[in-house]
Amino acid sequence: MRTLQRQNNNDEEMCIKTLNETIMKVFNYILTMALGIFALASCSSNDDATSTVDSKNGKEIKLGYAVNGMTRSTYNLDTKLTGGAYVYAWIYDTGNVSGSSGGTESALYGATTYQHITGNILTPLNTTGSTIFRTYPMNQHTINIYAVHGNFSGILSQDMDYPTSALTYSVLTDQTTESSYAASDLMYGKRLDAYATEDTVALTFKHLLSKIIVVPKVDASAGFTIKKVVIMNTIPTATLTFNTTNRTIAPTVVVNGSAKDISISCDASTYTGADIDNEGIIIPQTVASGTKFLKVTLSNGTTYIYTLPSSMTFEAGKSYRFTVQLKESDISVGYTVDNWAAGNWDTSHPNGQEIFADQDE
Repeated sequence: MRTLQRQNNNDEEMCIKTLNETIMKVFNYILTMALGIFALASCSSNDDATSTVDSKNGKEIKLGYAVNGMTRSTYNLDTKLTGGAYVYAWIYDTGNVSGSSGGTESALYGATTYQHITGNILTPLNTTGSTIFRTYPMNQHTINIYAVHGNFSGILSQDMDYPTSALTYSVLTDQTTESSYAASDLMYGKRLDAYATEDTVALTFKHLLSKIIVVPKVDASAGFTIKKVVIMNTIPTATLTFNTTNRTIAPTVVVNGSAKDISISCDASTYTGADIDNEGIIIPQTVASGTKFLKVTLSNGTTYIYTLPSSMTFEAGKSYRFTVQLKESDISVGYTVDNWAAGNWDTSHPNGQEIFADQDE
């Protein structure tokens, strides 16, 4: 009887031992599988990061924009860039943590190409059109961002250093469409001392060129319409010089080249109807007295030209509004001046002032 009991005890101990070994094997197997899956996930995540996120390894820099005094009523672009517009941004490490000063600014990224798709958000692109994100530095330093928008196709490119030599900039001579008008609009933007955040950081832009607004008004019973409006005899090219010692200062724009004509949109209203603006962008410059400046072609083939009665200086960031009243045998032109914003027109040259244009023979 004792021998049988001892045998039973031995059998129970053996079963317990086998069960424990089995449990440990299962546990080790599950643990190994879990670690393997985790490793695969980590590798996959890292691979994705390499293709889409820059190696600085901080938070993603998300950019938006705002524009001071933007008034593009012709194309309903009062407070936004046109869809598809490009912005080139240079990002610098300030050498300072938030709230401190005295650091030395150093380049973090060369030119990054951003595109406006919708809203006030800028989407980063690389040269192949794939998304590539820029990130804040891991050293907790703040960043400075400097950016330009305008007609830079073939001039600026991805990862290009901040320009140290002068560039040639041109407005388009055909500004009859939204895209050609908007592309000509040279702007400089910046955001200083931005700290790492998940939120969008807005660049504030300002206009560096001049805007001409032509408002044609036609007698409702005249029997003709406007066929073409042209800004005549302005120089469409300039030398653009970036300030490399103080990037917070916008580039200088100095007119340089030969005068050409610029075609703009040609919508008109009646004498009593609401004004319809036709807008064009020109390089800031002085146009001499006696220069033929505006040309209006009617649907009946008649062309009228407005000649400046005195020299006129077109300043950066300002709008010049010319109201053109078309009659059967002549036109009268008056103009007002404002900053690149509506509502405070300088009336020292009253709208409707009788300055008669010559008919083009």
